[in-house]
Amino acid sequence: MKKLFPLFLLFLTLELFAQSSSKTTLLIASHIDAKVGYTRGTSFQKLVTSYNLQNPNNETKLRNFGATMGYSFGCDVIYGMGIMMGYYQHHVSATSSSKINTYTTREFKLKQNTIGMDFGYGTITKNGGGGLFFGIYVANANIIAEMNYRDGYRSIGTDAKLNSIYNAFTLASCIGGKIYRLKGPIGLTAALRWCPIFGGIDFNDQVYDQRLPEDLVSYQATGGWPYYKGNYVQSRFQSIFIDLGVAYKLYSL
Repeated sequence: MKKLFPLFLLFLTLELFAQSSSKTTLLIASHIDAKVGYTRGTSFQKLVTSYNLQNPNNETKLRNFGATMGYSFGCDVIYGMGIMMGYYQHHVSATSSSKINTYTTREFKLKQNTIGMDFGYGTITKNGGGGLFFGIYVANANIIAEMNYRDGYRSIGTDAKLNSIYNAFTLASCIGGKIYRLKGPIGLTAALRWCPIFGGIDFNDQVYDQRLPEDLVSYQATGGWPYYKGNYVQSRFQSIFIDLGVAYKLYSL
């Protein structure tokens, strides 16, 4: 998907310039989208490696987060040929798991919520509009660590002190492009976004002040919580999303 990202932006730019002849000078449109994508955590990968070393007999290996799904919504303002800004919010989730045996699975669930603004270059076309943008967001991410049984029962398991809901608030950014296709007030919208979450914020259980360790060797050597050695999983994730949704023209001039 990373290789396709610059090709998509080039196609979008050419498409917008090709259809930029329009008497409309202002377009305000809202949208709601389904999102599919791919997410990886650079810090979480260290936990993955450590977990697999500590659990070589599991039936399946723990892997980094991958396939990601969710939804988003927002509103964009495109003025003339050059100014584009919009409000944006998304909610997505991904899962990483390792099957210990027939009955038990270790699972990590990632849930991300972001809210912020997009700014960039936009143009109004004969059939709608679109543009290239840069986004700045506030991100709230949770990692839910749990042990699941085959019958659906969720138990604390043998490494109970690793299980918890870990939270991190941080900043995120995004670059991408989007396009609107409108027929009357209603139409379709599509976007491609590359969204890194940056900052070295530890995932922390705010109730018990427990952090998610990168190094399970040190974690288990201390008997679990409290954990004082090594580093902790941090909020460094990178995601690529494709958004496909429904658009509604709120106002045009």
